[in-house]
Amino acid sequence: MIAIASIFVALCPINGPLLQRASTISNATVTSQQGLDLQVNKLIPRGFTGIVTSRSDSVNMLTSNFSTTARAYYGRSPIKLDSACTGTCKANVLGAGFYVNCASYEVRYNVSGGSYDSPTVFGAWVEYAVFDNPTTFNLNVQIKPKAGCTGNLAITNCTLQGGSVKYPVVIDGSTSTVGLDPATTIWDDTVVGDLDALTSETHLGGTTTYGGLFLALANQYNTDLQFQIGGAIGWEFFGAQSESSIAYAHDVGGQPTCDVYFTDPLADFLQGARELIFRTAVATANGSDTQSVVAQASGSHTVYKTSHVFLAIATLVSALAILSVLLTFNGFWRLGRKVSMSPLETAKAFDAPIMKEADSSAPTKALLNQVGGKPVKYGLVNDSAGFDREIALPHSDSGFNSISGSDIEMSGRIGTGMPAGAHLELADPKRVTTL
Repeated sequence: MIAIASIFVALCPINGPLLQRASTISNATVTSQQGLDLQVNKLIPRGFTGIVTSRSDSVNMLTSNFSTTARAYYGRSPIKLDSACTGTCKANVLGAGFYVNCASYEVRYNVSGGSYDSPTVFGAWVEYAVFDNPTTFNLNVQIKPKAGCTGNLAITNCTLQGGSVKYPVVIDGSTSTVGLDPATTIWDDTVVGDLDALTSETHLGGTTTYGGLFLALANQYNTDLQFQIGGAIGWEFFGAQSESSIAYAHDVGGQPTCDVYFTDPLADFLQGARELIFRTAVATANGSDTQSVVAQASGSHTVYKTSHVFLAIATLVSALAILSVLLTFNGFWRLGRKVSMSPLETAKAFDAPIMKEADSSAPTKALLNQVGGKPVKYGLVNDSAGFDREIALPHSDSGFNSISGSDIEMSGRIGTGMPAGAHLELADPKRVTTL
């Protein structure tokens, strides 16, 4: 058993490499709550976005200030926003936005060879009139959703009205930018308070609050792409086309056929309107528009990752070593008395000469009684029995000789010698030679 315990104890150092592999460094995302002060305008400043001209009170030009925001929107430039966010922060902020309401229906179409129909197969119209309702516009979308010469056109009419909404946003503290949470849509925005209300905007006032927004969206989305049979040449497209009609088209080859169809762009168009007004809310904010929010902050931090396999193996090795040592104590209760780690008991167990007269089974207190009154002295003991020569001490220029080889050095005068059986010991003073 002692041999087995020795083997396991000797194998314990293997724990070092195992424990090193049990913990490794990796990056982890840590989340926490963080208070932020953000500058976002709750409503669009009056007369900020567009210019109203002519007797028809048309909006045909953006203001110079809003045109910068519109160009950034068209180019999808990052939205700058200073904050105390140190990583990535998610929060809900109150800002100018749209309340949206939509209704959908279908109508039949027929573009087969004997038909003279020319339906709009992809259409989008941003309609508004700032002299009549300056805070509201309509977004109407019509598409041919499936392949075929006959079927149903999908039509959706949406009304969007300006007001204050609560946006889910994501802030990047490293670049000082903010954006709408990509996992959300305009349907996730919550209207707060009453919707914005304005009186009629005409050329007499000269500017419009929301009209520039409507114009920027119309310039991007307005499309009226129609489809019809063109006689001997086959089917053909005609009408106003935009980049969006190309992006959502399917099965369009060299020569159009009835198999052409379009994906519904409504969700993207609504998201575009949402982004543009949010950009405007951030761009027009100042110190008086500061709001305090609690954000969910997250960042990448260096952490220790535990490998449970290596940890289990290291623990098993340690446990086996401990168990094997504990087994060597098996039967200690058969000694007949309590034992201790007293130096006296240890000396008796190793049969020290000074303890020879003591009882071999005596406890510490009994050993003290038996040998405690015996005088002892630590020094050089000459047990020269069986030796007939002396060990000469090496010569030293200092006049003394020294012998090293243990924790204590022995010195003597030049010319003296030391018997070969001499050694250091705690012994009877009569046996100890003074150095």
